[in-house]
Amino acid sequence: MSTTDLPRRGEIWQADLGGGCLSPVLIISTDALANLPIRLIVPLRPWEDRFANLIWIQRLEKKWPTQLGDPHAADLLQIRSIELNRLRKRIGRAPATKMDEIAAAVALVVDYQLTNS
Repeated sequence: MSTTDLPRRGEIWQADLGGGCLSPVLIISTDALANLPIRLIVPLRPWEDRFANLIWIQRLEKKWPTQLGDPHAADLLQIRSIELNRLRKRIGRAPATKMDEIAAAVALVVDYQLTNS
């Protein structure tokens, strides 16, 4: 993978998560760690209305620039690292505002609280 092809925060890729098929994933790790051979990702799955009020599941719309075809869910309880060689093809990008919402939801899920010390 050339440096111009390296996965970046907010990009949606097809990835080999095992089991012989490719699945869409969202890259959530910071670009400041781009020299590492792994990325933090969130697997994406088709959206279901029952996810609507769950803070750990974020909705990605189907419209450009995501290129997903249908709305998808990013289940933040499924965050994991993945080696770069398992990322196959860039297929879209999440809007910057959605990435900010996802980062805030991750902070809620891990009960992160900024303290003034």
